[in-house]
Amino acid sequence: GLIGYSMISSSMENNNALPRFHNNTDYKFENSSALKAGLSFEINLPYNNYNWSILNEVLYTKFSLDGKHFIQEANGLASEINYLYSANYNTVEYLLGIRYNYNLNKNSKIIVDALFNLLTIESGKNNFKVVEDVDNTTYNLDVDYSSKIVFGIGYKYKDYTLGFRFSTPKNFINGNEYYSQKNQESYVFFKYDFKLNK
Repeated sequence: GLIGYSMISSSMENNNALPRFHNNTDYKFENSSALKAGLSFEINLPYNNYNWSILNEVLYTKFSLDGKHFIQEANGLASEINYLYSANYNTVEYLLGIRYNYNLNKNSKIIVDALFNLLTIESGKNNFKVVEDVDNTTYNLDVDYSSKIVFGIGYKYKDYTLGFRFSTPKNFINGNEYYSQKNQESYVFFKYDFKLNK
């Protein structure tokens, strides 16, 4: 089993400015935090002293984002509109990757991971909402996920592992005509191994 504490750096970009606004609508959220939990299956490969292994992981993450952004209208006037952003994400991710084990002694080793996010499934109601505070016009953006690559390093003692991972940016409203909303994640994780061949 695997549990982790995650810090998420999130930003929103305007890919194709709405006609009403200047194209200066990029926005960076304050960092958010989340708990992760899941299962990790490791298959040791029978060569090079079993230093290489294949990782299969299923991880659940739940987090939310809130923020404000002022956008000046394109007509040149000084008027500004306050945009309110809110997002809720509940996801289950499937990752496939490789691990290299550098043995320090009989009981401890350094591990290096590289994983690819093959699949993301919604495990609850996910949404990304933008609201204009002038007339409460609301834009509900469809959640559509891109993939990401995760890199990690850790220390393993017997069946216990403590490590750190970080990911490439992942677009959570992938394919939208106007917006992209990217989350970059780093997290500390703890893992305990249950060996099937004991």
